[in-house]
Amino acid sequence: MMSRVFLAHVLASLCLLSLAANPRLGWGQGDAEFAPRAKGTPLTNATYLVDFDAPSGIAHWVHYALLASECQGPAERDDAFRADPRIPGCPDHNAYKASGYDRGHLKPAADSKASPPTMRNSFLMTNMAPQTPNLNRGIWKELEEAVRGWAWTYGEVHVTCGPSVETYDWLASGVRVPSSFWKVVMRTAPDTACLAFVFPNAERVPGDLHHYLVSVDDLESKVGMDLFPALPDGTERRVESELPAGVWAQGAPASALPAAPTSSSSGNTSPSTAPVQCMGIAKSTGQRCRQTTRDPSGYCRYHAPKEAP
Repeated sequence: MMSRVFLAHVLASLCLLSLAANPRLGWGQGDAEFAPRAKGTPLTNATYLVDFDAPSGIAHWVHYALLASECQGPAERDDAFRADPRIPGCPDHNAYKASGYDRGHLKPAADSKASPPTMRNSFLMTNMAPQTPNLNRGIWKELEEAVRGWAWTYGEVHVTCGPSVETYDWLASGVRVPSSFWKVVMRTAPDTACLAFVFPNAERVPGDLHHYLVSVDDLESKVGMDLFPALPDGTERRVESELPAGVWAQGAPASALPAAPTSSSSGNTSPSTAPVQCMGIAKSTGQRCRQTTRDPSGYCRYHAPKEAP
């Protein structure tokens, strides 16, 4: 009996060593091509991958390849939020109740229209994280719609997103509330390029998408992971060091994408004029600017984006 237990431990250790040596072992193909290394419990779904952190009740990250064809399909949103049976003690549909936070999708339901099972899988609680209503229904949703536009424009994009390592709070159910959320989008045609974003998980998230752009290198240093380990070294160095001047153009037909959110449909109002800390980076310290601003862009006068001539 003891020898069998010992053998089981040995085999488990060998599996973990194999996974460490090849982080994509155990993942399916396709979505796994540019997946980061797993730090927690790897979960494979039909159209997305999850690296789940059981102690915090949310994912380290979610990764998927989004094809243009997946942006439309027969499946309708069903709001079937539920615990993931693969995770013992997984948060359930009531885990965020009366917390003031939304159950924010990491892989959006609108990216899961290929079939009803695919749509249903997008409502597993391992794909959720606590987001403020202003973030989830505002600029995070705007970015989700932009990603679908880029999938239509370029045929396919690779998306990785997740929470910050910094914690703002904990829900009564034991779920961690991150201080911010990030998302990085990579295209491989007509060239290889990336856009990386970081948004505060705050009651007010003013400004436009380009205000929250960061380089992939900066994002990797914040989250402590290599986001695209499968890229050739030269390509990786180039695309991850660049800070794009703006977001990519979209070529999707208007009928192919959801309508842009409005104040009446999303429940959002215009940004508050209360002072907030500037989102800019001070050149002298390399840290976030300590100035406050009332400008809707979220930037002080020293870091306000320059208008095109």
